[in-house]
Amino acid sequence: KNIAEITTDLAAADQRRNPEMIAKSQMSPQEYEAWTTFNDRLWHLPEIDWDNNQLPPHISLRSRKIARRRAEALNRLYKTDRAHEGHITWITQNKLEFLPL
Repeated sequence: KNIAEITTDLAAADQRRNPEMIAKSQMSPQEYEAWTTFNDRLWHLPEIDWDNNQLPPHISLRSRKIARRRAEALNRLYKTDRAHEGHITWITQNKLEFLPL
């Protein structure tokens, strides 16, 4: 292979591993609009009281796994390490409109 073929292959491989690009390709139109609005800083994240807005997490393993993944996403969005499964339980029971975040 010549250098052009090698670099083209590398660029294609990098695109396949880009999680943001993968996520955007799987978003619904509504999710994509919310994402771009947030990235353009036209929409601000709602306040979360990390000390009070929480409930005991679900017992089932599947529900906890989903909640753990969502809590990790909250931590990244809010640039914190305080979100955990209990916050997700509270959000699903009290602020369902937050879930598209």
